[in-house]
Amino acid sequence: MPAFAARPPCARLTLSLAATLCLASGCKADPPPPPLDAPAPRAEATVRLAGDGLAGPLTENLARTFRDRVGGPNLEVEAPLTARGAARALEAGLIDAVVQVLPADAPTPPHGERIARTRPLWVAGPGLRTRHLTPGELAAGLRGTLPGPEGEPLRFQVGAADDPRLLAFAATDAEVGLAAQQAARRDGAAADPRATLRPSPQHIGLADSGLVALLGTPVWPIRYGLPVVPLDLWVIHSGSPPPQLQAFLAFLRSPGGREQVVDLGYDLPPSPR
Repeated sequence: MPAFAARPPCARLTLSLAATLCLASGCKADPPPPPLDAPAPRAEATVRLAGDGLAGPLTENLARTFRDRVGGPNLEVEAPLTARGAARALEAGLIDAVVQVLPADAPTPPHGERIARTRPLWVAGPGLRTRHLTPGELAAGLRGTLPGPEGEPLRFQVGAADDPRLLAFAATDAEVGLAAQQAARRDGAAADPRATLRPSPQHIGLADSGLVALLGTPVWPIRYGLPVVPLDLWVIHSGSPPPQLQAFLAFLRSPGGREQVVDLGYDLPPSPR
């Protein structure tokens, strides 16, 4: 039986009517629609890079130098993120890499490259004549009981409990570690790490040597009697860095990139064992 005969009556009537109208009007098949314009090709994918709160200034400077010397216009630096926010953004694919500060004895990231080293330190404004802190004085300061030059307690500004600079101090002395945990719970993280480098005469802030040198802030680094763990800066990625990120990492390994790290006030990381 022909396929047309197998159709229901309403379908046969519809097809017959359409054919009659088409023959009567001399219609022709509609021409195929024109092809859509192909999307404009991109020369290279844009690489999105972010620094955590402590590494933000160094990230901005290294990316700027990379663009000037290598001509990498497709490397974009996002606003600094918290350490946790950077990890979540990297996992979600919102950024391609993050420059993050970790204690030197922390587990090695599964995919990353160590690019610089710095040291945690306490800083004070020029009006505060404190030059040295013993472990007991540091613990008292974190608890808010260390008297200042005018008798009022000195205010110690600290970061969050997972701030690597704070962890570097907390791991060196039990009393300091307990006081640091209490201070972190009491004060929380500063909105802007750079605000730490603008202390008043009654204010001591936790910073690091690289950030102090890079920003050129007029503060007094305070010596202390603790064997503090240094901090390492890593470029951490997902494991498959795009070509532009590979070019940035190659620049950081080059003599020019390593020289720039030192010029900005950071130390070079030790050679991998």
